[in-house]
Amino acid sequence: MQWSVPSRYVVLSAAGAAAFGIGGALADDRISSYVAFAAAVTLLAIASRDLIARVRLSADTEGLIVIQGFAGRRHIPWSDVTAIRVDERSRLGLSSHLLEVDTGETVHLLTTRELGADPADVAAALERIRR
Repeated sequence: MQWSVPSRYVVLSAAGAAAFGIGGALADDRISSYVAFAAAVTLLAIASRDLIARVRLSADTEGLIVIQGFAGRRHIPWSDVTAIRVDERSRLGLSSHLLEVDTGETVHLLTTRELGADPADVAAALERIRR
């Protein structure tokens, strides 16, 4: 099984980069142009990563493959996985859910956006595959 960034996020990031780029080109002052171009570059980097490394997590009977760094991958055998948890936090009326894959040495955190699914559902699926 694998979980990846949905296409709509790639498209929205690229569209946002284009909008900020156009806004920066049309801005009347330098500060506004720099801020808009910085936002465009940031969104373009996000869109690029989402396009290059769309699959953020995959699992089979051997173990997991998680994204590491900008677009690298790391294979983690099931024997190295010490815990799979869902971290739920509420702040300012908003809640966030993160999938945590703990290996004892490192903790890999994956968001709902990165997985394209609810982290609780992904955690349950990983536990089924792990057994």
